[in-house]
Amino acid sequence: MSIASQIFYAADKHLKDKTLSLMHSCQTLIDLGCGDCQFTQQLVEHTGASTVITVDTIPIRVKYSYGHKWQSVNADLNRRLPIDDNTADIIHAGDVIEHLNDTDTFVKEIKRILKPDGYAVISTPNLASWHNILCLCLGLQPPVAMVSDEILGIEMVEADKDMPKHRRIFTPDGLYELLKHHGLNIDRMYGAGYYPFTSRLLATIDPDHAAYIIAKVRK
Repeated sequence: MSIASQIFYAADKHLKDKTLSLMHSCQTLIDLGCGDCQFTQQLVEHTGASTVITVDTIPIRVKYSYGHKWQSVNADLNRRLPIDDNTADIIHAGDVIEHLNDTDTFVKEIKRILKPDGYAVISTPNLASWHNILCLCLGLQPPVAMVSDEILGIEMVEADKDMPKHRRIFTPDGLYELLKHHGLNIDRMYGAGYYPFTSRLLATIDPDHAAYIIAKVRK
């Protein structure tokens, strides 16, 4: 594995571990943008949720939840979701908001389907990460704002071929402002990963420039 890959996977592992640490036992878990459902399975095992709803825009991704005793929903995350008000104890939305056009509707829907005492954990790549800032200072395209899979040599697996690319990229301040604007109460903002280092301590000390932003929010 290349050094670049090691750095990426270390940041990704930190993101997942931090996300799990922010969640407690619950009855109903909703995973918005469930992807291949591998992390969904970790969320279920960690929270002990008895009711699980996975949601994704791409039909083939929804199929990954088949075989589990989960409810699978194929829905446009830019629109109102076919989920009742006050349904979720916990909502997980990991690395999905940056792929959406209508982030206002997405956040409104998170608030609507949360139970009054529920909470959501939302994560997204950080535009203010030092590696993105350095690229901009050098006049280079930052990795978080990819313009071509072919130029980067990315081979898309079938489940990702129809996935919208990054549409709206956030800094911690930008994500905080969006969540606050729609009436969500932010427990705390966290950072995960810290390019080009693999140390988790740096993301804790300087979350504003970490590779990922994590927000834990309530109604």
